[in-house]
Amino acid sequence: MPLALSNHLVLNLLLAQSAVHQAITAGTESAVIAQRHYDKSLSLFRDAVHSHTVSDGNGDGNTLLLSLGVSTLILCFTEAAKGDKHGAILTHLAVAGTLLPIVLRRATQQVSNAFRNFIIEYYVYTATLSIISMKPEAMEQFMLPTEAKDEAQRLSESGYTGNLCGCWLKLLLLIPDIVQFNATLQAGRNTDFGISHDAFAKFAKLQADILSWSPYQGASKDQVVSGRIYQQALLLYLYTCLARSTQHGQRIYAGIITAAAQKGMSLLQQLSPGGRPDTTLCWPIAVIGSCITYEVQQEIIRNRLVVMADALSFGNIERILSVLGLLWSSHEDGRDPWALSRIMQEHNFVVALC
Repeated sequence: MPLALSNHLVLNLLLAQSAVHQAITAGTESAVIAQRHYDKSLSLFRDAVHSHTVSDGNGDGNTLLLSLGVSTLILCFTEAAKGDKHGAILTHLAVAGTLLPIVLRRATQQVSNAFRNFIIEYYVYTATLSIISMKPEAMEQFMLPTEAKDEAQRLSESGYTGNLCGCWLKLLLLIPDIVQFNATLQAGRNTDFGISHDAFAKFAKLQADILSWSPYQGASKDQVVSGRIYQQALLLYLYTCLARSTQHGQRIYAGIITAAAQKGMSLLQQLSPGGRPDTTLCWPIAVIGSCITYEVQQEIIRNRLVVMADALSFGNIERILSVLGLLWSSHEDGRDPWALSRIMQEHNFVVALC
């Protein structure tokens, strides 16, 4: 990356990220080295933040701003690789959400179109998939920055295929809308009646948007299957909103939830565990896994995550397995994607699902 070659902060963060990833399997000595790189990177980041606060907004100031924006995104990835359980990734995302719109407006001369597109993809991917780990009140307040959302919408309409979002960027942009829909339902929740006409219209629109998604022409087979897996996971995210909205919702909507979960499981089995596509499938695997009730299916998900953890050496994968295990062992009603946040709060940890 050209920016890393000319920027000490970004270079150190990439070294820290690489060291953290290696330390997952390389033992104590590598973990010490990784922590040293990580601590140094945080120190450089704090110095850069201080420099930015006194910058006068000239060309050097814009370059510094760009390095800060990119650094927050690298930190998010590093936390996921570490398997952070303290929610540091959510802190980094909050900073990235503040910096990114300014970067998109001001650092235009320092950023190529390809790099600009990647920054947008990286942020939208990480931000939307992290909402599920937030506390309910934070979920309801979360919004993608307008500039990032508009740019991501442009990319999705252009047929953009990325390293993280594949061909399903359009689906990720629907996640905040589903979260807001759920908040609306919970605010008007009652035990006797169904959802309002306005809420049903919103549901129908969201369902239509999810079902109308199709992969771009030229997408690889793995990308198409991965996109379809995300599609089923989003349907589950949406349908479980309805199941939670009334007293008998679990029974009323059990059929469509089971069907979407079964379809998701079937699609997952079309991809070999531990392969390249799995690096971007933690979120849908967790969502689908939260909705299955048969032990044989839970064992399939469990085994897949074990293979993924061994093959990919990402610490967050083991954390995802832990939170699903806690959910599966609970005997409460309402085991669904929305319960993942509750499980994390009850056990005092936060898992990144990106």
